[in-house]
Amino acid sequence: MKKLKEIYFGTADGKNEKNIIENFFNYQNIYEQLENGKFLILGNKGTGKTFLLEYFKKRKEEDGNIFASISLEKFFSNKKILEAREELLDERKLLKWIIYIELSKLILSSLDFINKKDKLVKRLQAFMKKNSFDLELDTDRIIDSSLERGVKGSLSGEKGISFFIEKVKNIRSNTKPGAYYEYIDALEKIIITILSDQWESQNKIYIIFDELDNLPNNFKEMYPILRELLKLTDDLNGKWKEKSCIQILIGMRLDIYYNIDATFTNKLKEDRGIILDWNTQDGIMSPLFKMLFHKIRSSDIELKDISHKEIGKLLFPKQKFKLNKKEKMDIYEYILGKTLLRPRDIVSFFLKAQYLYPDNITLSPAELQKVAKDFSSTLFMEIQNQISGTLEIEKFNEFIKLLKKMKKNIFRFEELKITLIKYKTLFQHINEENIEMILEEMFRIGVIGNLKETNNHIRGAYFKYKNDNEIDLEEQLTVHYGVRYHLNLDSEKELLDENIKEKGEN
Repeated sequence: MKKLKEIYFGTADGKNEKNIIENFFNYQNIYEQLENGKFLILGNKGTGKTFLLEYFKKRKEEDGNIFASISLEKFFSNKKILEAREELLDERKLLKWIIYIELSKLILSSLDFINKKDKLVKRLQAFMKKNSFDLELDTDRIIDSSLERGVKGSLSGEKGISFFIEKVKNIRSNTKPGAYYEYIDALEKIIITILSDQWESQNKIYIIFDELDNLPNNFKEMYPILRELLKLTDDLNGKWKEKSCIQILIGMRLDIYYNIDATFTNKLKEDRGIILDWNTQDGIMSPLFKMLFHKIRSSDIELKDISHKEIGKLLFPKQKFKLNKKEKMDIYEYILGKTLLRPRDIVSFFLKAQYLYPDNITLSPAELQKVAKDFSSTLFMEIQNQISGTLEIEKFNEFIKLLKKMKKNIFRFEELKITLIKYKTLFQHINEENIEMILEEMFRIGVIGNLKETNNHIRGAYFKYKNDNEIDLEEQLTVHYGVRYHLNLDSEKELLDENIKEKGEN
């Protein structure tokens, strides 16, 4: 087996992954699910939504398919433009306009696949040129221009068809710009007609909405937009299925999806969704270790035909160890317990190991414990980033301060409230009225779990991300093992290699 510094463990951000084709782990046939018409990829932050989309894109581009990515971050600046002009925002219409402008650019940039002399293609070219919608411009800039200056020209070559066409003709003759939404239906019609009649290729056009984790932390503004995006995408994908070669794909955080208050979301999730859940098996059989060992095989050709379990034994010669006098710990469960069971966590954990022990071929329990301590701050920052869209950062930070003041990693709800009352002058954003709500949110994102006894009187930790249970305020609460060291709440006994017995641990 190679040294750790010679192994490619991947990247924490799926966009930066190299050798995507070789390193992609097709867990639960997620690629085939996406290929067969599902378009909504759901999962917690760090579960591989972007990596799946990047892999899908890479595979499909090799066959000549065309992709475009649309970011909604600029949507909010578009909203401000409309508000400055005292116009109401119609989320659906603006989203539709953004999508069809992007499609117009893609079509006119792919003239090898269409008849350049076709009258509809020429009409679309003329429309884009008249409005200075340069194909090289970012779609964001084109949208800004269409909102600020209006839209000119005509997309119709016929006369007297409808009031809409007459209105467009008047706009054109008077050279007075019209509103963007007056052109949506005509633009949609011309694009679908071109792609139905003139698209000389079997390949498809894919539009990706990803990075929805990065939207502004403004709940009231964000959720209506995402609700309309989901509804519109379902409508358009259904409409396009028989008439054209277009499909929209969406990657969205599962917690944000569940917070979208709409009657159709559950059906959409069941019919069109792929949920990335990596908590299907424990220990060495966890799909996270299967993914990791898949990457190791890709880095070391000598391991190509080595089994999953054999790679585990090569990397971790000591498969079990004593964490304390009573508890014998499985090495894989120990590592998983320091994470939120996400690909990003396991990759980041082993990148830390690679940094700390670059010349190692194996990792001992004591070395893994040191890696876990170094990883603790990384995990905490990931959790801090994850609250965007669900909880104000001020409340999160003050709750963490409250935990530090309490100085316990296992506690009861009453103890938390007593500590809050004792130090209430230190807190402006959390109080006795909202502490239960904030605690529930901390349970949801994984900072806090429950300690419960099973029928065998064995006490175990239960977390929302792992067991999908609700918080029980009557039971003991525990701080996640992965962030304890960062919060100075760690009580784990330091492991020494020389004290770990050789026998009976494999």
